[in-house]
Amino acid sequence: MCGDRKDLEAFLSRRDICDHLRGEFPDPADAQRSQEVVEGTRTYCKDTDAELKALKVRYAKDAAAMEILHSLEEGIE
Repeated sequence: MCGDRKDLEAFLSRRDICDHLRGEFPDPADAQRSQEVVEGTRTYCKDTDAELKALKVRYAKDAAAMEILHSLEEGIE
């Protein structure tokens, strides 16, 4: 990505972790890992729906950014 898109890059990094955790299905017998996934999801996924919406408004005229943002699933919280 070009230009100063630190907010977008930070969001995408956090969202990547969020999506990874959302796709993880730990062994139910592993209570510790299950708790880590739940806590991680709460940490990394919190407020991502609103942030995604705000970034789409901010980068509405940036085709490359919009292509990335439109590829993300909405309504994950």
